[in-house]
Amino acid sequence: MGVILDKCGAKLQTKLRYQIINLGNKMTESMLTQKLLNELLDYNPETGILKWKSRGIPQWDAVYSGENAGTIEFGYIRVSINKKVYRAHRVIWIMVTGEIPSSIDHINHNRSDNRIINLRHVSVKENSKNLSVSKRNKTGVTGVSFNKVHNKWQVNISICKVNTYLGRTLDFFEACCMRKSAEIRHGYHANHGRAI
Repeated sequence: MGVILDKCGAKLQTKLRYQIINLGNKMTESMLTQKLLNELLDYNPETGILKWKSRGIPQWDAVYSGENAGTIEFGYIRVSINKKVYRAHRVIWIMVTGEIPSSIDHINHNRSDNRIINLRHVSVKENSKNLSVSKRNKTGVTGVSFNKVHNKWQVNISICKVNTYLGRTLDFFEACCMRKSAEIRHGYHANHGRAI
């Protein structure tokens, strides 16, 4: 496994594998195969819904066959497979591509929208460049706040995990433009900072 550096100087492994380990039954995400998942579940890429397939076991089929798989927790749909709980978007990515993702981004910020067109395989760093506006944000624009000491709008952005000051202005619109320009320069997703 080779090591490279990103533009911030952080080490990146060229082959990333995200594994969730359950010490109780030794089931890891890497044990989930595309074949196994497609035997257990039906996935509709247009709706993003997973449904349980028939297993030929009358007790199972009577309760679960054809029913939606999973429950919602913290906005994410979670599915239990072989007594281990997985996030549905990760299961779906394996079902569709056969790859175990390092990180999956919900492009529209809706954690339960698992349509394949709404999912993208990205690094954790890239995923952080497509976040919803914080609930604590008072201006409605990520990185723009009112500085009471200077009586101006202040603009900041996170670059390589460092909060970077971009400037201050009397005009709120100009502050928003400063922030958006910086997001474009630093490769933020177009949806970054949007409300859900």
